[in-house]
Amino acid sequence: MKRSLFFPFFLILCSLISCKKHFAYEVKEIDFVNKSDTLIDGVIVDISLPAGIEDFTMCDSIFLFLTEDVSAQLVAYSAKDGRLLGRFCSKGRAKYEIITPTMISHQVFKDSNGAILLPLREQRAAIKMVNITESLKRNRTVISDVRECSSTYYILLDNDINNTLEFFSAKFNYYYNDVIEPPYFEIKRDGNEEGIKINMYPKIMNLEKLSDANLFYHGSMYKHPSRNMVVQPFVCMDYMLFMDIDNNKYFAVHQIGSMSFDDYIPATYTVGEEELKTMHEGRELPYYFGDTFCAESFIMSLYRAGDYCLNVEEGDKICPELIILDWDGNFKKSIKLGKEVHYISYDSNTMTMYGVDVAEEIMYSFDLTDVITGIQNN
Repeated sequence: MKRSLFFPFFLILCSLISCKKHFAYEVKEIDFVNKSDTLIDGVIVDISLPAGIEDFTMCDSIFLFLTEDVSAQLVAYSAKDGRLLGRFCSKGRAKYEIITPTMISHQVFKDSNGAILLPLREQRAAIKMVNITESLKRNRTVISDVRECSSTYYILLDNDINNTLEFFSAKFNYYYNDVIEPPYFEIKRDGNEEGIKINMYPKIMNLEKLSDANLFYHGSMYKHPSRNMVVQPFVCMDYMLFMDIDNNKYFAVHQIGSMSFDDYIPATYTVGEEELKTMHEGRELPYYFGDTFCAESFIMSLYRAGDYCLNVEEGDKICPELIILDWDGNFKKSIKLGKEVHYISYDSNTMTMYGVDVAEEIMYSFDLTDVITGIQNN
C-alpha cells in the first residue's frame, strides 16, 4: 500500500521539478500586448542625415551616426540645431582608423573628466574607445583606449573597456544532431579571458530542428546608463531578460500566453535575407522586440508583434509600438508611434525620443513629456 501511494506522488514531484527546466530563474508573466491607448505621430527633425546609416545613438545633445561612408564611418551632429559637428573614423588599419565599426548596443558614456566616450567594436578583433569630446575639439579621430576582444556579443560593464558581459550562442554537434552546450553568459573583468559563467538555460528548448535554437535566443543586450544592470529583449520570442550583475539577480518577463521556453517549436524557414518566420499553432511568428533604449528608471523598446503592426494593409508603413517597462520588469506604458523608425535614442532633459527611419533617411522626434511624467507620477 505504501509503495502504491508513494509512486504517484513521486511522478507528480518529478513533473513539478521539471516543468520549468529550460530557464534557470524566475519568469514573470505579464500582459503588455495591445495595451496602447495613445498615438504619438512624430515630427520630422530638420537635419540632413548622412547616407547609409547603420546605427544611431546620442549623448549630451549630440547625435552620433555610424555610416557606410569609408571616409567618415562616424558622423556627429548637434541635436539643438542639426549642424554637422564632425566626421570621424575613416576606414583603415592605422591607429586612428577603424576597419568596420559597430556600436556596442548604443553604449555611450562619460569618463571621470566629463569626456564623452563611444566604444566601437572593430570586427571580431578589438574594442576601440572613441573620445568624442576630444575628437570634436581637435577635428580628428581621437581613440583613447584599445583592447583586443574576439567575442561576438557583449556589453561593457562599469563603463570600462576591460570589463564585459558576454553572450555565447548554443553549440551543436550537427553530425549527431545533438547539443554540446546551451547558450550562456559570462562576466569577464580586467581583460581576462576566464570569467564567471551564468547558466541561464540549463537545457535547450524543444525544437524540431536544433540548429534553429540560436534564432530564438537572439537579442541585443542593453545596459543601464550608470549601473551594471542589463536587459536583453528577444527578437523572435515575447521575452525580455533582466540581469542585475552586481546583485546577482536574474529574471525574465514574458507575455502571458505567447510561445515560451517550455513549448515545442517546429522548424523555421526564412524569406529573403532577414525575415524569420515559423509556424506555431497555425500562426506565423512575428518580429517581437526591436531597438531599445535604457534610461535611469525605465526601458523603452520598439515592439512589432501587436495588432497595430500585424493588421497593416499591404504596402503601408509598419509603424511600431513603444513598450515601456521599469527595471523590476513591471509594464508601465505602451504607445503607438505614427512613423516607422528602426533606431531610437532618448534625451532625458527634454523627454524627447528620437527615431531614425533608415530606409527613408529621415529622423523624427517624439515628445514623451506626458507619457514619462505620467509614469513618474504613478
